[in-house]
Amino acid sequence: MSIIVSVKDCLYNEGDRYDLNVNCELDSIDYMGKVQFKEVNINGYYFSIGDRVRFMGKIDVTCIFECDRCLKDFEKSFSFNFNETFSSNSDDETLFINRNQTVDLQPLVYDTILTSLPIERLCKEDCKGLCHKCGIDKNFSSCSCSDSDDDNPFAVLRGLVD
Repeated sequence: MSIIVSVKDCLYNEGDRYDLNVNCELDSIDYMGKVQFKEVNINGYYFSIGDRVRFMGKIDVTCIFECDRCLKDFEKSFSFNFNETFSSNSDDETLFINRNQTVDLQPLVYDTILTSLPIERLCKEDCKGLCHKCGIDKNFSSCSCSDSDDDNPFAVLRGLVD
């Protein structure tokens, strides 16, 4: 899905400020696990400086993750700021304004969100996860499995920490 914004008027009225208010949907992606986007709101403004257009604002997004410990889906909301310049000169190192004098904000939105998401994704800070033997969710019930290291091949490594 593209997020197309026309910057034609902006380019001809240097210095004028244009509001940016977009509610959109983003496709789910696989980024260190599946990430779904429930709500995406982009609020900010843009203005031109010569042949460049600067976009500034905030992205509010609600993501749906799978918990790294208990594997249950959960939602978490974030706010990320952005400040990016688009240019009509393809030699610049900035993002590009196409010949129709529009820009696609989708790459900016995805990059801003993905580079800011937490690496560890937990449904709650103290998630107990799943039992490594029987698979029961320890957040809701307990099991009678022992925590002994008899069948754990990595138990030998505990001696290295002590």
